[in-house]
Amino acid sequence: MVKLKLGGVEYPLVLTVGAMDRLCQMGVTLENLFQYIQIEGRTFDEAVEHGLELLDILLDAGSNVLYFQTGEEQDSVDRELLRQVLTPGQIWGLCEAAVLESLKRTVEADHSKNGESAVGISP
Repeated sequence: MVKLKLGGVEYPLVLTVGAMDRLCQMGVTLENLFQYIQIEGRTFDEAVEHGLELLDILLDAGSNVLYFQTGEEQDSVDRELLRQVLTPGQIWGLCEAAVLESLKRTVEADHSKNGESAVGISP
């Protein structure tokens, strides 16, 4: 999981289905997500704003995942703080890394919890 570290606190960045729903409401789909934060076709300021907007969505989703997994609530990160401490490249890089990491297929299984009946016997 990609994390943004600020002031010694790690904030997970995750593209969940709910985050994708929010993006779709804005007219951003998975197919055009990376174009949304690129400079090509828009001004530099627009690309930065789009990156910050996507970062906000990824931070919110990451906060929800953290709460679901651990019960730990996390303070939100102010967009103005992100604007003051991150470079444009960091914003876009974090967004791209989080999206790509979230699209990887992962399977987690703890065989000790599955019991003997869950493990098939090979012929």
